[in-house]
Amino acid sequence: MTHDEIARVEVRWVWPDGREVPGVIVVARPSYGDDGWSCLAALEGLPTAGPGPIAGEDALQSLTLALTMVRRALDHFPAQGGRVRDTEGNAFSVAAYFPPW
Repeated sequence: MTHDEIARVEVRWVWPDGREVPGVIVVARPSYGDDGWSCLAALEGLPTAGPGPIAGEDALQSLTLALTMVRRALDHFPAQGGRVRDTEGNAFSVAAYFPPW
């Protein structure tokens, strides 16, 4: 990601067939442009790494919508039979990043 990154974590995507692919979850700083506020988030290493800039009414909304997209992707990949691991091979705890409260 070439935008101003504000958060990054390296992971390993483990596909249902056992293949492991290095990945990165990254979020950029919300920015204001010709189309208003937007925020980029990506899950590098997945075929659908991110939908592009996520628009919002303001910086906070665009950021929270981008993080929501990350959360949904982290829920969707295991639901399809994949697993997310940290760089040491341990299970990646989605709840540690997105607590249920």
